[in-house]
Amino acid sequence: MAYQEEDIDFDRLDWRQFEELCYDLLVRFRFHSMAWRRGGADHGRDIEARRTVTDAITSPYIEKWFIECKRHSQGIALDQVVEKINWARVEKADHFLLIVSSYLTTATRDWLEKAGQTEPFSIHVIEGKFLMQQLLLFPDIVIKYFAADDVRLVRSLILQWVSHHILPGPKALYDLYRQLDFSRLNHEELAFLWHAYTRAEESLEQYYRDEDLEPIRSDMMVPFDFLIPHLKKAQNWEYPAMKAAETQRFGMINGLGQAWMDPQGSDFAYAHIQYELPDGERVQVLLVKENKILEVRIASGYKSASLL
Repeated sequence: MAYQEEDIDFDRLDWRQFEELCYDLLVRFRFHSMAWRRGGADHGRDIEARRTVTDAITSPYIEKWFIECKRHSQGIALDQVVEKINWARVEKADHFLLIVSSYLTTATRDWLEKAGQTEPFSIHVIEGKFLMQQLLLFPDIVIKYFAADDVRLVRSLILQWVSHHILPGPKALYDLYRQLDFSRLNHEELAFLWHAYTRAEESLEQYYRDEDLEPIRSDMMVPFDFLIPHLKKAQNWEYPAMKAAETQRFGMINGLGQAWMDPQGSDFAYAHIQYELPDGERVQVLLVKENKILEVRIASGYKSASLL
């Protein structure tokens, strides 16, 4: 899913979830030895952490950080900060970091700027706008805390396939078709779903009959072509997706239709789908999973004389 700032709504989180969000983000920025003080007397910090600093001149050294997390809809008032700064001084922190979901009041901002000139530790502030920008660097964190339930379902289905070689059944796929906004999915999610739909084509036909449902339409004589516009927009690979040097790895390459290999005693598996549209353009998806890591290639283009 391609996330934007407007997809991040801190008001959906309670204070505990916001602290957990901050914890997850700090880990990504290489904070370590994390201690999350969940509720109660926190002695001036919600999270205590260490960060190892390395430069070209000195040997690595470790800094002590106190992190305070505030989820508020309004500005952060001065009385919510002063005690935290006092504790950082008493506990001899090297850095104090205030992470807020909203913004600082003018009085709080001015006071922190003056305190930063006199305190023996550095004071840092991350406000809501900048916090959103940092979260967008890590879509999996955004999914965990802010994604709609159906998008989280797609991610869980991908994990299920990558880890256990299990694809979703016809009911799940039909429900997703009816409920999901496919334009918000990323290339990995779209490619996985095209594979899941094409593999389930026969079971879906049976499901339509058993439940007396309107079938998923295909207007271009390509299975599940409702995904085609989204796949073309999400393409991340130069056509064709399979290169001649990969023939030995995949066998026949760049063929039309569907091909897949499920693991038999190994963790290597792949799925390849390619169909030609009425205008001659080809849309191609390749999924390769090995050692529980998924690689996805989406390409579109036209057949050339040199194309295998």
